[in-house]
Amino acid sequence: MTHWLDKVTFHHGPRGLLSDFCLMAAERAAELGITLSLETDFDRLSRFNKTQSDNWGPLFPAFYGAEQAFWICGTDAEGEIVTTAATRLYRLGKTPLSDKFHDLSVMYPSGSDTRPAEEMFGGLCLAADYIAGDVALHGAMWSHPRYRLKGLSDFMVRLTYALALGCWNVDYAFGLAKETLPEPVLKRYGMRNRHGGVTWQEPYFPTWGNMQLVWNDRVSMIDDIDVWVSAQEFRRVPAPAPAPAPVNVFPYSGDERQPLSDQVSAAE
Repeated sequence: MTHWLDKVTFHHGPRGLLSDFCLMAAERAAELGITLSLETDFDRLSRFNKTQSDNWGPLFPAFYGAEQAFWICGTDAEGEIVTTAATRLYRLGKTPLSDKFHDLSVMYPSGSDTRPAEEMFGGLCLAADYIAGDVALHGAMWSHPRYRLKGLSDFMVRLTYALALGCWNVDYAFGLAKETLPEPVLKRYGMRNRHGGVTWQEPYFPTWGNMQLVWNDRVSMIDDIDVWVSAQEFRRVPAPAPAPAPVNVFPYSGDERQPLSDQVSAAE
């Protein structure tokens, strides 16, 4: 059977570390009975997303029609999709990410040309003015309710980081998260920087309200993956064997329950 990583060639970054991480993530998924695959058919993802509307919001339109994009699909033993994560590439050059938000091209190929005049993003932070170069958007993070709280998110987001680093050599990765997600949870997912109060003036995500802009630079992503791999290597170390039962240094003779030295003294 062809391993999903056989489809991937890392040309950038610490290739050994990234490959080790992807293999370890696949092993962690397998422990949960999940098989991972790398997909580029976003129509399939969109169709599946619509079947899960009771526990998953609609996909960002940014993923539709993107030339350089993929999603990670996790299926259970019955072949049913139980977890997903997606990423796409923007080659911004010297254009700051904030410009992509302001003209809406962060979400739509044609930018604001075909969008309502009142649609806009607000509440962006100063950091968005300095995020440029090759940038990856991550999103479509979802797990079936029966697989939540099992650690999937710990490596699914990081998989998009690893693949974006190794395949595209990105300078940054960013996403939009619910503002209700607390900082410790975001950090557990590998998201080190955040800014709340981001608004999207369009009823695309009517249940979200305000959002958080989350982002990492290349060094932070590599360091985060390195820490994760080190933790997994520690997890693999076998537990030490139990200590042998203590041995009484005083030998006994027969049924007597006295040290042998006391028995000799009593005999004298």
